[in-house]
Amino acid sequence: MLYNNRILFILVAIFSFSTIFAQNERKDIRYKVFATDLECKEPRWVKEGYTTLVFENILTNLKATKRVNAYTEGSAANATKATKDANIKLEKSGSDEFMWDAIGFEKPDYTVSGILKKVTFIKLGIKGYQAVVGYSVKVTEVSSGDVDQADFLGQKAKPEMTKASALPAALKLTNEAAQEWFKSFFSLRTTVFKVQDATKTSAKTIKIQLGTSSGIAKNNQFIVHHVEYEDGVEIDSNPIGMVKVKSVGNKTTLCQVTKGGKEILSLFDASNKAALVCELKTKR
Repeated sequence: MLYNNRILFILVAIFSFSTIFAQNERKDIRYKVFATDLECKEPRWVKEGYTTLVFENILTNLKATKRVNAYTEGSAANATKATKDANIKLEKSGSDEFMWDAIGFEKPDYTVSGILKKVTFIKLGIKGYQAVVGYSVKVTEVSSGDVDQADFLGQKAKPEMTKASALPAALKLTNEAAQEWFKSFFSLRTTVFKVQDATKTSAKTIKIQLGTSSGIAKNNQFIVHHVEYEDGVEIDSNPIGMVKVKSVGNKTTLCQVTKGGKEILSLFDASNKAALVCELKTKR
């Protein structure tokens, strides 16, 4: 009898932990973006390491938006192990960061590629060198094949004593423009953390899983989508409502429901928060 009670206690404990974990898990619903190696017009740029430097800079700017899960061929190959290791660390540290999901690495939402078009150095005597760097970035939506492209030019940076220092200085001048372009293309997305206030039939206010570090502000609007998944991959998305930011907190943000309160209340599921995705409304 004592043995049976212990088994029952263990089963209850496992079930309770699983339920709590499911409710608190933050699924990564950012766009999956596969970045391919940069092309270049001069083979010697590859040997000099310029192509790698520019590619890493593009990837850094893409990740800095915090709107995509960007990865390369090498990182995709090790995705499963990296995912397990990262999630274990997140659980142990009690972090509120998104849980990583290796599913879908073979099926990205977008691909990012580019071409290094220009690398020149201007000798400025004892002041050193000033670099000029030009490159283009192309984003392709996998499902539709739609393509968007932008060109970036870094020049007139502060002179550096060596070419090796001058090129990063020129690249730095493209960072702000590159990040803003990526932000205009990839919408900020998050999930509903909880329904904060509601009547019996309609949600009035909700909390979303974004904080001050996301850069959102009061009166920003989010479109609420109901998303369906199959084998962990998003297969359908339908807009059901709209919310407006009332106050931004450290980890979560309080929003007023302005449209679709009934649908939001009926479709919100604490054990499957990724079913309701909030997308920042932007002007394009």
